[in-house]
Amino acid sequence: MPAPLLKPTGEEPLPHPQRRRGGRRRGSGPCRAAGIRRPCELARWLAVPTGAPLLQRARLQGVVGDPPFQMSTTWLPPETIEEFPNLKQVNTGPGGLYSRFEEKGHVLMFEESVSCRLPRPQEQEALEVDASQPVLVTWRRCYNQRERIMEVTNRTIVGDRHDLVYRFGGRL
Repeated sequence: MPAPLLKPTGEEPLPHPQRRRGGRRRGSGPCRAAGIRRPCELARWLAVPTGAPLLQRARLQGVVGDPPFQMSTTWLPPETIEEFPNLKQVNTGPGGLYSRFEEKGHVLMFEESVSCRLPRPQEQEALEVDASQPVLVTWRRCYNQRERIMEVTNRTIVGDRHDLVYRFGGRL
């Protein structure tokens, strides 16, 4: 069984492919894909040594013409990048990185923690919210069928601009 997801300290998400929502085009700010080295909490979650090179994908997402609804940062370990070098590209193709994983036969499962807090100054500016408007913070880990960690994603979400929907139970 995977280790429980721990809330990091001091991690700041950074400022996506377009999708449709209610007939309106979803848009995003620039997606950045860069090699980085992260602190020990993230290394532990990704099952890599502290200081190991990771790929970070950061984006600001929303509906074109409206304020953004979330900031999202994903970190991928070296093993995932070796298998999927195209994830270094800004546009990973239709369906994003999870579709790339499934195309190669990975069966995915997720673990997610959700908390609520007031936004930090950087988030207030990027998400166009004031200091008193709560945001949801999610930390999600994606595993394959062998319980190999594929990625970790942190999202900071404006609560009144986005719904979280969860399905539970056996396979459909």
